[in-house]
Amino acid sequence: MMKQKSKTGIKLSYVLIGGGIGAILALLFAPKTGQELRTDIADATRRGLDKTEELAAQLGEKASSVYEDTKTKAGEIYDSAKHNLNSAEIQGNLHNDVDHKVEQVSHVIKMERKEYDREDRFQGGIAHGKTN
Repeated sequence: MMKQKSKTGIKLSYVLIGGGIGAILALLFAPKTGQELRTDIADATRRGLDKTEELAAQLGEKASSVYEDTKTKAGEIYDSAKHNLNSAEIQGNLHNDVDHKVEQVSHVIKMERKEYDREDRFQGGIAHGKTN
């Protein structure tokens, strides 16, 4: 999009330069006295400068607007990325915490199962008259 605006600005510059050259040539070939010709050239030059200043001011305003828009969008993207990174870190920490708790519960279940099996064998041994 910026390239297109840049190309438009260049084309506009060419049009203005071409128009200025055409106006000067028209003045040079018009049958006027030297004083009238100098006055016409000075008037055309002033109009060209005024138009150039006006276009420069408009371009400056547009550039400022584009800068502000870009700055705002960049800030929004940065904030969004920062939020997403924080969310990912929280999710990663939560996932690690859950994995750790699952490991702890699995260990407790294994230990309880071993204890249950020992008690079951002990109880079975007592019932059959066996003691260790």
